[in-house]
Amino acid sequence: MPTDALEDRPGPGSRSRATWLVLAALVGGLLLGAASARLGDGVREPLLTTASLIGGLWLDALKMTVIPLIIALLVTGIVSGTDHAKAGGIAGRSFLWFVLVLTASAIFGGLVTPVLLEAFPLAPQSADQRSGGQKRLANPVAKPSRRRAQQQSPNQRSQDQPGRSAP
Repeated sequence: MPTDALEDRPGPGSRSRATWLVLAALVGGLLLGAASARLGDGVREPLLTTASLIGGLWLDALKMTVIPLIIALLVTGIVSGTDHAKAGGIAGRSFLWFVLVLTASAIFGGLVTPVLLEAFPLAPQSADQRSGGQKRLANPVAKPSRRRAQQQSPNQRSQDQPGRSAP
């Protein structure tokens, strides 16, 4: 085997170098993103527009390669379905065990959870936080957030709050 062919192959050192380059690029992007928060809108907006364009192109390119691979995988799976049909007995028993174990664990959890909650009660703060989510679901009409209230015109605010007139 000629020695030139061995020299053309990447060695373990090149992988390590590529890893460090990717890590450095990630850290650099993080630092640039944090620094851009301090820049004015005149500088930051064009940078965000450019980054969004490049990022969108990158994601579109990934989709163009991944979607055909997924379709090929689906076609291969359908075509090889005859092989799986031969193993139908094993698949049926596996599915039955899966359903039995999941049902047993759900029943066990339903029976044991109240006993454990009696033995180890929740702290009052935890119980209040848990029930707070349920209270919010019971009252679907919530007050508008502060930001939304600031964005509304005075006329809209007076309509949201009966008894108060616009200034």
